[in-house]
Amino acid sequence: MSEHVSQHWDVLVPRPHLSYRVHFLNPDGRVLRVKTLEASNDSEAIQLTLGLMDGRALDLWHGLRFINSFPDPG
Repeated sequence: MSEHVSQHWDVLVPRPHLSYRVHFLNPDGRVLRVKTLEASNDSEAIQLTLGLMDGRALDLWHGLRFINSFPDPG
């Protein structure tokens, strides 16, 4: 029984959410707008940012820490 409970324990424990910022950039690299994301970790934030791709370059930040740049796909 304890093995069954331990397998599902991670589902019961709430994951902390971290605040990330996505900067939408113009062709000159200037910030056009900023969107805030909530994610559990950098990997999840990157996946969420990929879903925001709209033909412009994006930069992903967590506080003052730069995470990744997503170039203009065009």
